[in-house]
Formats: sequence, C-alpha cells, structure tokens
Amino acid sequence: MSSSLLLQATKVGKGADALEIQNRVFMAPMTRGRATREHVPKPIMGKYYEQRSSAGVLISEGVGISQQGLGWFKAPGIWTDEQTEAWKPVVEAGKTKGAKMFAQLWHMGRQGHSDVMKETPVSSAEKPMSSPIPANDHERKDPETPHALTPEEIAAVVKDYGNAARNAKKAGFDGIELHGANGYLIDQFNQSVINDRTDEYGGSIENRLRFLREVLDEVLTVFPKERISVRLSPNGAFGEAGSEDNVETFTEAIKHLASKQIGIVHLMDGLGFGFHEKCEPFTAQMAREIIRDVQKDDIVTLLLCNVGYTKDTAEELIKTSLDEEAPVDVAVAFGRPYISTPDLVERFEKGKELNPDAPHAAWWGTDSEEGYTDFPLLSEA
Repeated sequence: MSSSLLLQATKVGKGADALEIQNRVFMAPMTRGRATREHVPKPIMGKYYEQRSSAGVLISEGVGISQQGLGWFKAPGIWTDEQTEAWKPVVEAGKTKGAKMFAQLWHMGRQGHSDVMKETPVSSAEKPMSSPIPANDHERKDPETPHALTPEEIAAVVKDYGNAARNAKKAGFDGIELHGANGYLIDQFNQSVINDRTDEYGGSIENRLRFLREVLDEVLTVFPKERISVRLSPNGAFGEAGSEDNVETFTEAIKHLASKQIGIVHLMDGLGFGFHEKCEPFTAQMAREIIRDVQKDDIVTLLLCNVGYTKDTAEELIKTSLDEEAPVDVAVAFGRPYISTPDLVERFEKGKELNPDAPHAAWWGTDSEEGYTDFPLLSEA
C-alpha cells in the first residue's frame, strides 16, 4: 500500500452498490469539443480517456442531456441511441487501467446559443448573459434572452435528465454526475443573482433548490445513490454566477445531498477559477462539517474537492480530513494538469515532473490529435 493517502484505494458509498476505486485522484470534467457536429462521440475520445485511465474516477466532459440543453459546439450528447452507442467503446477504453467512469450530465441553460441548441435558450428567469457566448465553429455571438421555463416545462427537463441517466447506464458508465455548478441550468435555479422567480421554483432557498431536488430524485430512479455525484460551485463567478447568500444556499444544498446519502459531493472550493467575492469563501471544511452533522456516525458521502490543487496540497487536505473525529473521506479532482499530463497518477507515484501546461488554444475544438492525445508519457521518455 502506498504511503500517499492520495494514491491509496478507497470506496465511494457503502453496501452492495459501493464503488471500489483504486486511488483518490479523480479527473475533473473538462469540455474538449471533439465530438461530431451532431454531438456524437468519436473514437479519438476513447484514446483520450484510455490514456488517463489510471485515475480513481474519470468524470467525463459535460454531456448534453438534450438538444435544448447543449449549446457547445462539438460537445458530446447522450440523448439519442446513436450517441449512446458511440459512448460504449469510449467508456470501455476509459476503464482500461482500472478507473471508474462517471458521465457528467449537463444542461447549459442561458449559456448556450440557438445556433447550436436549435431553439431559444431556456433558464430559470428571463435574464440574458451580459457578454458574448460561443456558438458554432467557436464564433462568439451576442447572448440571447432566455425563455423562463414554466413548471410544466421544468417537469419535461427533469425527465430529460432521467433519459440521459438511463442512456449513461446503457453506455456502461459506473455512475453519473449532475452538473450543478458554473452558472449552468441547475445553478441558474440555485443562485439568487439569477433566479428572480416568484413561483414555487424561486424566492426562498428551499424553492430555488427545488429543481436540483427534483432532478436528483429522477436520476435516483436509475442509479443507486452511491453512484451519483453532484457538482457545486458556491465560490464561482463563471457564467455570471455568485450570490450574496451563497453560503446559506449551498449549506442547505449539501445538507440535502447528505440526507440522500449520495456517493459524492463535488465541491469546487478552490478560488483559481474565479471568485465572486460577494460572501465569504465556501471551504472544504464547511462542507465536511455539514456532511458530518447530517450523517452523524454513519458517514457515507465522499467529498471531492477541486480547483488549483497540487499533489502536496491534496495530500494535506485528505490527511486533515481523515485525522478529524468522525472523518469524512476526501478525494481531489485535477483538471488542467490532466490535459497535458495523461499519466498524472504515474508521475505522482514516481515523483516525476508534470508536462508543461497546454496552451489555451489546445483546450477544445480541433479535429486532430494535436493538443488532445499527443502529450508525452513517461513510458515514452
């Protein structure tokens, strides 16, 4: 067994549906834009995930739950049979070296454009973004005023999440993650800076979290609670999110997730992705205390932390948590380091330097292996 807590095996959940994971190094979800224009995964994506399959868990790039919800050029979807079939070899490749793989279910809401979505974007409220947003071929266009979903339309979107979860299961994913972060649709309901509704989906914190609760209940009919992650970004300014009451809002959100005993709460606690500065930072310690207060002596939820961690800071975070009375297990998701260093785990194990960060231009949207699957591996050195 490794002396590194980060590299030691652990579990997500308990009981028959628990997941054995080979280490606490998770790959964070990152949109890379290598699917077809029809949002069908391509074989090159299998090579990409296979190269990174020594992780404990690979969380896929954001996967559109519907045409309405996917406004990112060449991002993959999972609402059709063709997309689902194309995911199967990609997921199989992602498990080559022992990783488990979760599909991150994504609805962009007002952050998408009708050029890609094929209809006017939707949101919790009729509040457009204030800055240009990406459309086809990565052209940036003026934002459109979104349509505020009616309760009946909300119910249909909830069903879209259920359909996407069923397709993810058919494709072989071990679990799913609800993208409730970064100002996308779920976050557009959670955040008071965006959601100005006056019906049962707006106003109070309880009402604003209703959509998240309903989506979670829907996907729980497909996957057991141990196989579900929810990503939250209480500190984030991305997507023009960030509200003065975020500490209170996300405290209640995590209380609910802990009461449901879901497998993973994925908290973007680091501030390197942009901090809105409208309230105090929401910390990993705050999340651990909430999970502990709710689950008492039977703590089953793993806290996954993200944004700006290094091997050393990840080790310290895990050690601090496991040293506490009634410890909450912690893992760390690495994003940008995984773009240019596919064998991140092996480098951590051997104390080797990581590859230089990939340039911003390589992050998404080409049709070649360049900047995607051509980064050097230790085995090739």
